[in-house]
Amino acid sequence: MAVFMLAYALEGSELPNGVVGRLESLVSQAGRVSTWAASGMVVVAADLQLWPTSGILESQTSVVVVAGDPVLCVDDVGVGRVASIARLGSKLLAGDREVLAHCEGTYCALVVDLTRPRATVVADKLGVRPVYVGRHQGVVYVATALWMLEQLADLPKRCDWRALAEVAAFGYPLADRTPYEGIYSLPGGTVLECEVGHVLSHAYWSWRHPMMSPAAEPDSQLQSVESAFQRAVDDRLFGDRECLAFLSGGMDSRYIASRLRQQGVELHTLNFAPEGSADLSFGRLAAQAMGTRHMEFGAGDAPFAQRKSDAIASWRRQRAQEGHLEAANTRVLWSGDGGSVVLGHVYLNDEIVRCAREQGLDMAARVIQRHNKYELSQHMFTSRHRALAAVPLQGIRDELRRCAAHEPGRACHLFFVLNDQRRHLVEHFEHVHELGFDLHLPFFDGRLIQSIIDCPVELLVNHRLYNRLFERLPFGLGQVPWQAYPGHEPCPVKHDESLRRQWSDGWFDAATERQKRLDTVDAVRAQLHSPAFPAQVLSQPRLAVALQLTRLGWRDYSYLATGIQPFLKASQLVASHA
Repeated sequence: MAVFMLAYALEGSELPNGVVGRLESLVSQAGRVSTWAASGMVVVAADLQLWPTSGILESQTSVVVVAGDPVLCVDDVGVGRVASIARLGSKLLAGDREVLAHCEGTYCALVVDLTRPRATVVADKLGVRPVYVGRHQGVVYVATALWMLEQLADLPKRCDWRALAEVAAFGYPLADRTPYEGIYSLPGGTVLECEVGHVLSHAYWSWRHPMMSPAAEPDSQLQSVESAFQRAVDDRLFGDRECLAFLSGGMDSRYIASRLRQQGVELHTLNFAPEGSADLSFGRLAAQAMGTRHMEFGAGDAPFAQRKSDAIASWRRQRAQEGHLEAANTRVLWSGDGGSVVLGHVYLNDEIVRCAREQGLDMAARVIQRHNKYELSQHMFTSRHRALAAVPLQGIRDELRRCAAHEPGRACHLFFVLNDQRRHLVEHFEHVHELGFDLHLPFFDGRLIQSIIDCPVELLVNHRLYNRLFERLPFGLGQVPWQAYPGHEPCPVKHDESLRRQWSDGWFDAATERQKRLDTVDAVRAQLHSPAFPAQVLSQPRLAVALQLTRLGWRDYSYLATGIQPFLKASQLVASHA
């Protein structure tokens, strides 16, 4: 696992004085740096040493830097990480981009020919591993983390109010936007080529244009998805006999763990759900059924991401106390991220699919917005910027239209896959150098996604096909209860109804959930009079009144506090660099 930065001077421009040192200073925050320079170009990278093998491959004439795992497949079989990186590098150095169509992993890569010089930047098919690009005064800057470009003084920052409105509504910006004008996220399936003073982008893959696949019977489609999932797990396993995996009380992590155990892996599992939750209880039952070495981290009320890190740290301490040396392959955990949207079709429902088919995608956008509460209040904005409240709906419409070549129901599913899921792990990758662990992510395998897209969307909506797959699980796991999303097909296994359900009751108990909302309100109230507060966009008087009413317990406007946090964060960053 590596991180990297690239600075490339366009024709007629030169790299700024001292830029090499500034890039090295930034990347050194992640690890020990290596630097390569050629005419008009500098590359700085650091290997985080999380994966069993290095993410940097260099010679006297070239450099290959890879974040994540390409999972390059030959005849539909993964060749392993070392061979994947070597083959990916050699093909791209030769100008052969066809190799990218056979890379099924979550990764990004930088391949540099120091003799020409030429730099090729690659985003995976879905763009799950982010690559950020900015440009200023004839120089293009590329980085694997947004914080690197945020802190780079050579690249001025200006707030992108549309993108920030999208973050407030969805939790992430749509399309290739970031919170800053002039900085974008390289779209999935894209190659950026820097050579002879020019930067060009090429699409080597697009989920927005359907492939012509023959129709199949439902049973064949079920088998196709199951086989694709098993390949996705097997090709990431590559000989490991001991692994560490998350195991919640839901479906996604269980599906992965079941395949790992099927393959004879000695499996350590972690569950960090709070005490009293169905998530914790069902995860325990699944671990017992599979015979994993299970550890629970149920105490405390730390936020989700912090609990995850704390659970891993606790597991490592326990292993050390038992006298076990940490295996390299346990620094990369197996995670079920992506399963609920890609395979379970959460956020989608029959009404949305029906509306898309009968009334068109523009009307479906309204139903998607209403069903998922992707709405912003006009009252949070100043009169001059109230149009920002319309940004979420327009964004959904724009993204659905980009998928209009697909059947309308599938276009709606792809809206979530290409936005929500593409951005799902941005925060993990932003802080991976601090976290000390990375992730195997089989649900983002390109072959699995394609097998799902080839199915009629109504076969998968509401976890229908997923539930059928669970009927086929080994170790009797289909008879162990799991958490089901509200409105989706219920878990058919009888279970304790008194347990707290994550999506309908909250992850923590009611008192803790309320206190967390109030803590957010207090944190935002403290910033309302900050010099960096974006008073030209957000209505400070209205927000002050709404948050005070919330604090007094008269009304609940805590959602406004959550909504304006992206604006506050970006404005503070811009002000600090002004």
